[in-house]
Amino acid sequence: MFAPPPRRFLDRYPVLCLLASCTAGLALVIAALAWILSHDGCSRPIGAVVAVLLLAVSGVCAFAPLLMLAASDAPWLFPEDSERE
Repeated sequence: MFAPPPRRFLDRYPVLCLLASCTAGLALVIAALAWILSHDGCSRPIGAVVAVLLLAVSGVCAFAPLLMLAASDAPWLFPEDSERE
């Protein structure tokens, strides 16, 4: 009678979402680094500060999913997960 609710995209394709997050983070890292190393980045201090902040945030976005994936395989890091099994 009732149709089941559709599954979320993240639940259906977790690896694709991880890859998209890493790719977007790496693209922002490259763009921010290119801005910092360019002549415009050197001549505008406020733009350079924004680029450094963007570089830090995008670096976290690029590598946090991979670090979380690696940490999920370490049972000593999350002992409560191994106790449930």
